[in-house]
Amino acid sequence: KEILVAVMTAPDHFKARKAFRKVWSEYKKSGLVKEPFWKGVTLKFFIGTTTSNRSPNLEPTIEAEANDNGDIVRLNNLQESYFNLTRKTREIIIWGKENGYKGIF
Repeated sequence: KEILVAVMTAPDHFKARKAFRKVWSEYKKSGLVKEPFWKGVTLKFFIGTTTSNRSPNLEPTIEAEANDNGDIVRLNNLQESYFNLTRKTREIIIWGKENGYKGIF
């Protein structure tokens, strides 16, 4: 594992994550950057915990998306909030280091 591309995302931003995955995939296939580069790069979306009153179907939908795509990391010790973005950044860096990434962007 070399480089982690960490994307902070809100729990209910399903369409944005889908669009990001599509662009990321198309860029990889475009040949603009040669294949060896991509072998060391991983894309992950980071989502904190949500409150159950936001939407009763939110957690199961996120769980299904995570299972389907394998690119969502849940930060279980972080309540999702605009005011926690600095803490979220810190948690992402910690997660990246604990999981063996040498660079985190």
